[in-house]
Amino acid sequence: MSRLRRQDVALVSAREAARRRHVRRPVASILLWCVVLLVLSFLFWADHAEIDEVTHAEGQVVPSQKTQKIQNLEGGILAELLIGEGDHVKKDQVLLRIDSTLHEANLKKNRGEFLMLQAEIIRMKAEVDQKVPVFPKEMIEENRVLVANQMALFEARKQELERDLSILKLQSTQKGQELVELQTRRDGLKNSVRLLTKELSLKQPLLADGAVSPTELLQLERLLSEKQSDLAITEQSIPRAKSAMVEAEDRINKAKLAFIRETLSGIDQRHARLENFQEVAASDEDRIRRTEVTAPMDGIVKRMFLNTIGGIIHPGETILEITPIEDALIIEAWVMPKDVAFLRPGLPGAVTITAYDRAIYGTLEATLISLSADTFEDKEKGVGRYRIQMRTTENGFVRFGEKLPIIPGMTASVELMTGKKTVLDYLLKPIWRAKYRAMRER
Repeated sequence: MSRLRRQDVALVSAREAARRRHVRRPVASILLWCVVLLVLSFLFWADHAEIDEVTHAEGQVVPSQKTQKIQNLEGGILAELLIGEGDHVKKDQVLLRIDSTLHEANLKKNRGEFLMLQAEIIRMKAEVDQKVPVFPKEMIEENRVLVANQMALFEARKQELERDLSILKLQSTQKGQELVELQTRRDGLKNSVRLLTKELSLKQPLLADGAVSPTELLQLERLLSEKQSDLAITEQSIPRAKSAMVEAEDRINKAKLAFIRETLSGIDQRHARLENFQEVAASDEDRIRRTEVTAPMDGIVKRMFLNTIGGIIHPGETILEITPIEDALIIEAWVMPKDVAFLRPGLPGAVTITAYDRAIYGTLEATLISLSADTFEDKEKGVGRYRIQMRTTENGFVRFGEKLPIIPGMTASVELMTGKKTVLDYLLKPIWRAKYRAMRER
C-alpha cells in the first residue's frame, strides 16, 4: 500500500514538473524575441541615425577691416571731445569738434561778396534791358542795404546815361539846325543870283542908250559875283553839315552801345568771379563740415592721441584710431593638417566665444570663407597649421533684450561641419580599421 502511494506521488510530481516546464517556455521565448527585436531596432536606428562630423579649431576674433586712423585735413584747435578710449561708436557719430570760427568768418565774408556779385548782375541785366531791376525776396531779407545800394546805383547810372545822351542829342539837334540854315541860305542865294542875273541881262542893252550908267552896271555885276561866291560856299558847307549831323546821331548810338557793351562785359566778369566764389564757398562749407569729425564706421575707439581741449591738431595728423565692428565677425582659427582634407569655403560651422558660457549664450552660426594654401609654423609648438577664416551671421549675443558685443581679440572655439555619418558607421569604424591593419605588422 505504501509502495503504491510512493509511485503515485512520484507520478504526480513528474506531471507537475512537466506542467511547470511547459509554463516557463513561453516566457523565455517572449524574452528572447524581445531581445532580438531590441537588437534589430538598435541596428536599424544605428544604420539610419546620422550625426555630424566635426572638425575643431581654436582661434580668435579679428577685425574684418584694418584699424582706421581718424585724421583732419586742415587741423585746428580742439574745441570739444565727445568720446574716450574704449567707447563704442556708430557710423557718422560725431567724435570731436574743431574750432570753426575762422572758417565761418571766411564763409560769411565770401557770402557777402557772393550776394553783392549776384545783386550787381541783376542790376546790370536790368540796365541792358532798360527795365527796373527785380531782386529776389530772399536777397532783400538777407541784405536790405545791399539791395538799396544797387537800386541807387541803377538810378545814378541811368541818369548819367540819360545826361550823356541828352548832350549828344542836343549836339545832333544843333547840327540839324545848322543844316537847315545852310539849306535856307542856299535857296535864298540861288534866288538872288537868278534875280541879279535877270536884272543884269535887262540893263546891259540900256548901256548903249545911256539909260544905265557903266558904274551902276558894274556894281550889279559885282553884287552878282558875290552872291554866286556865297552860293558856292554854302553848297559846299551843306554836305559837311549833313555829315556832322549824321556823326552826332552816330555818337548817340555809339554811346548806347558802349554803355551796353561795358555793362555786358561787367556781367561776364562778375559771372566768372561768381563761379570762383561758389567754389570758395563750397570749400569753406566743406571745411566747416569737417570740423565735426565723425566715425567712418561702427567700431571701438582703440587709441586717442589728443585729449586736451584747446590743443593743436596739425593738418593730416592722426587724432585717434577706431577698430571696426561690422554686422558679421571674422574668426581666424588654426587647423591641424590631419583635419584639413574635407575643408572647403562655404562649409557651415558654429563658433563659441570662450568669454561667454556656451550653455547660457549658445553659439554663433558661421561659414568658412577662406583656407590658407599652405601651413604656417607655430614656433611655440613647433608644428605647422592651416589658417582658416570664418564669418559669423551675427556680431554679438542677445540676452534679455541686451546685446552683448564681441570685440577683436576674444578667443573662440570653432566647429566645422565637414559631413555626416550614421551611428553604425562609427560603431563599425574600429572593426574596419582592425581589418585593414590585420596581418600587416612585421
